[in-house]
Amino acid sequence: MKYKEYPKYKNSSLKWFDKIPEQWEIYKLKFLISSLESGKRKDFENEDYALSLGGEHINWNGTLNLNNKRYLSKEYYDSMNKGKINENDVLLVKDGATIGKTAIIEKLPKKMAVNEHVFIIRKNQRIISKLLYYLISSNLGFTQIKLTETGSAQPGINLNIADETYFTLTPNLNEQKQIANYLDKKTSTIEENITKNKKLIELLKEKRTALINQTVTKGLNPDTPMKESGIKWIGKIPEHWKCRKISSLSNIKRGASPRPIDDPIYFDENGKYSWVRISNVTSSNKYLMETDQKLSKLGKSLSAPLEPGSIFISIAATVGKPIITKIKCCVHDGFVYFENLNINEEFLYYIFEGGEPYKGLGKLGTQLNLNRETIGQIYVPLPPVEEQKQISKYLDKKTEQIDKTIEKIERNIELLEEYKESLIHHIVTGKVDVRGVEV
Repeated sequence: MKYKEYPKYKNSSLKWFDKIPEQWEIYKLKFLISSLESGKRKDFENEDYALSLGGEHINWNGTLNLNNKRYLSKEYYDSMNKGKINENDVLLVKDGATIGKTAIIEKLPKKMAVNEHVFIIRKNQRIISKLLYYLISSNLGFTQIKLTETGSAQPGINLNIADETYFTLTPNLNEQKQIANYLDKKTSTIEENITKNKKLIELLKEKRTALINQTVTKGLNPDTPMKESGIKWIGKIPEHWKCRKISSLSNIKRGASPRPIDDPIYFDENGKYSWVRISNVTSSNKYLMETDQKLSKLGKSLSAPLEPGSIFISIAATVGKPIITKIKCCVHDGFVYFENLNINEEFLYYIFEGGEPYKGLGKLGTQLNLNRETIGQIYVPLPPVEEQKQISKYLDKKTEQIDKTIEKIERNIELLEEYKESLIHHIVTGKVDVRGVEV
């Protein structure tokens, strides 16, 4: 689609704008707002009177996440001099890893306030609130705000943003409303498409998990006679299969770490064994292909070395994630591995990948309580070795197809996000004229 430009432009003296529409002006943020304030630290209370919002309650897409509600009492809320939210206020996260997250409160579901981690930005008569939100949340606003960060351990922004952030806009309030309405409609359509794509990914992941669990417990032949396994998560299995505790199929061991782990004596970029961190596993799929560091001979001697083809599972941070290493590596005590394994490691990988064996032990990913003993007590289906290999190859092919589809959808979401950001930027900087444009 070819967008229309404004009839005439004028040059700008600021690096942020090469040219702006002839009738537009450039303003510091402080000349567009009536107040800029944050709340105070306060212990949360049981009385359900006012909601207290922090950075964790603001999403990157401008919506609120109220799953983890925090409350203030009437007495405390009434005593507050700053930090109370009004309708049409813009909220901005001011410190931590999510500086720049922005939301607009167009309607108050109940009384609300912010804590010390969030700014309330309140407009003045020069600008409508929704356009102020789009300006601050745009790439232009985010970039300028990030440049005002101070501190390293706990980076943050302060009141200086009002004096160091610039925007351009039309002084005509009716035109501002046209711009905001256009962006509302266009971004709403984009967000709907993003939501649909994310839902599709969820469904594909559910299909993938169901496929894995069905195949590792029932096999590839739907006509084979079945029998009860006696294990709840497994259910019926083919008559010629067995069920065994993992402890009877392997010597389960926990990894080990040289201490202190940040001592450079334990590392050598020319070492033969890679050092595995939880992040290396969470960022990988089925196979571990590389890590960021390698251990010295001393470091290796104090850890748990594994050879290519070994399977291990995380029991810390992202708990319950299995992976098979394709490289020589060493694992720390946030992992367990399987010594003298008497089951195909690819088949065992898929058993754990399905997540069903963990049922009753906690929530997969963060709250599982896993250790050598709990893993050892898990019962798994045990087909003949050749059938284990056939099942693994079948699942490799099927899951790869699903994973590729998910990757395409994720890329489509990225493109939609990029398009949304680009659209907002071009419109709020005056590169596109949307006056009179039907959406």
